[in-house]
Amino acid sequence: MTTQENHNFTEDLSQELNLFLSLASGELKISMKEANSVVRKLTATFMEMVNDVHSIKIAAEKLDVNDKKNMSLKAEISDMCENYLNKVEAGTVGFQFYDKMTQRLQHTSGNINRLMLMAERPDSLLDHNSWQQLKEKIGESYNMEEDRALFQALMKGDSIQNAIKLATEIQDKQIEKDQVELF
Repeated sequence: MTTQENHNFTEDLSQELNLFLSLASGELKISMKEANSVVRKLTATFMEMVNDVHSIKIAAEKLDVNDKKNMSLKAEISDMCENYLNKVEAGTVGFQFYDKMTQRLQHTSGNINRLMLMAERPDSLLDHNSWQQLKEKIGESYNMEEDRALFQALMKGDSIQNAIKLATEIQDKQIEKDQVELF
């Protein structure tokens, strides 16, 4: 292969890589935008439900406690409100999952964009230092422990299966400790 043919091949490879990376990045962004809209509505609905339950509880407090029937009804309504609020609180776990997933998808989209920028300079695809810089930038972007572990395991040469297993074990330990990780 001549130098010119090699250069043309590298440029074609760069264009094809950019095309598929753009597609992947676009799909991620569309999915996140769609999910954000749904989650905003769910969040608003949850907040309305919490406000409604508090209003019901306040109304129950106004029942005349001198009447035994009202006293029993008041206690029943209060218990139902507490149970309902506990269920809403449990539902917030889903929002935490969504928050984590969105952050992970944003990292993925950002990493794809970094790779696209690199692919725009075809010579950088063949440059070891460019790949090293890309890996460093990606490694520095992680702020969840399991994502860092996944990245580091892959960079050390572990298989994807072993890297995922390691990251999953870290997640499981965090769940066992009932930690809420702040991003």
